[in-house]
Amino acid sequence: MKIAFSAPTDNKTHRYCIACNAEAISKIRVNGYLKWQCSACGQVNDRYIHLGNTSKDGKWWIADDGELWHESAGVFVRNREGKYLFFERVAYPLGYTIPAGHVDNGEAGEHAAIRELQEEVGIGSEHLTPVITTKIVGDMCIGAADSHLWHVYREDLAEQPEVRVLEEDEGRAPVWMTLDEALTKQLPFAVRYLIDNYADQIGR
Repeated sequence: MKIAFSAPTDNKTHRYCIACNAEAISKIRVNGYLKWQCSACGQVNDRYIHLGNTSKDGKWWIADDGELWHESAGVFVRNREGKYLFFERVAYPLGYTIPAGHVDNGEAGEHAAIRELQEEVGIGSEHLTPVITTKIVGDMCIGAADSHLWHVYREDLAEQPEVRVLEEDEGRAPVWMTLDEALTKQLPFAVRYLIDNYADQIGR
């Protein structure tokens, strides 16, 4: 998404309506799914524009053409049977995803992957293997970026833990699937792109 207004420089977090750019949105739930309602224009949207400069704002930048980019990290968690952990997202983009999220300011991609793994599904990393760092254009996130720089890892589990999704705003219904099984499901753009293009590196 191209940003048509000046980015904030006050070291604070800002969330704007994706329809009218007013800083007047609030989080709501519609049929169990996370949405954003604007008190200025009245619209309810799946996404909002997230900009800011604090340490807990995800890394972002605006390219020369005005395109908003975010930096993300994700982990393909593999059990001893060769299946991977997915869970169903309840916030945009919908579909079955891997543990993943935006990299914080001042944070390395590997550290972000380990953090997201712990925060989302309660798994501590022991065998994190780098898979690929790649740019994905067309990866539309809840914070209004349509382009992301992804750091992708694999975590090989010695034992299979009982898994549940710990953050209610993230998802539900964890499930173990092969990569080929996952491709038969609804997947967020980035997850499908990564499997389509890097399945051998991930470990089919």
